[in-house]
Amino acid sequence: MNAVDLIKLNIGLEYVIDSGGLLVPLSGIDPAETARVYVIRHESGYVTYFRHDLPCQIRDRLAALAPKQAFNDHQTVKSVLAEDAPCERIWIGKGCYFRDMPMLSDFPDAVWKDGCYMVMVAGKPVARAWSARENKAVAEVAVETLPAFRRRGYGRQVTAAWAYRVMKAGKIAFYSHERDNRASEALARSLGVVEYSRVAEYK
Repeated sequence: MNAVDLIKLNIGLEYVIDSGGLLVPLSGIDPAETARVYVIRHESGYVTYFRHDLPCQIRDRLAALAPKQAFNDHQTVKSVLAEDAPCERIWIGKGCYFRDMPMLSDFPDAVWKDGCYMVMVAGKPVARAWSARENKAVAEVAVETLPAFRRRGYGRQVTAAWAYRVMKAGKIAFYSHERDNRASEALARSLGVVEYSRVAEYK
């Protein structure tokens, strides 16, 4: 599967792409929590998406920017967006997916409980992974490990167990992380996930 197809599938976890190519948040998703502009770099170029309620004059001005500039020149994009409403946050990250299904031996201590995979220590969950978003075709993981139990491989175990369950169901398992989150980057590397995009989200 190519990067553009993966990007569309990932976008589909939160939005419907309307006939004009604009993003309409799915039912139950608060638009205020979503980005107004996505600029996504992949192996063959860039893809840009606008939320459907961004005024057309703002969309036109941003669309007139070269994609590389829109991806890298955060101040210019923020300035244009500010004519509609202040840009509260920029999220820069990497989109990855599991190309290979983990093996059962990758998560010997992970158990399924309450809708997520956990590693338990002294009867208490110290790491867990679950689907932050999921539909019939794909899912994206959320993972957390208590600070005192990091660097023990527990996060890797629960994420591998989650991916195994998702892929066993015939779905694509996505793993995304913020560019400067070194712990998430290290986890991604240890899991062998494949990067397919770099993302700039303007909220």
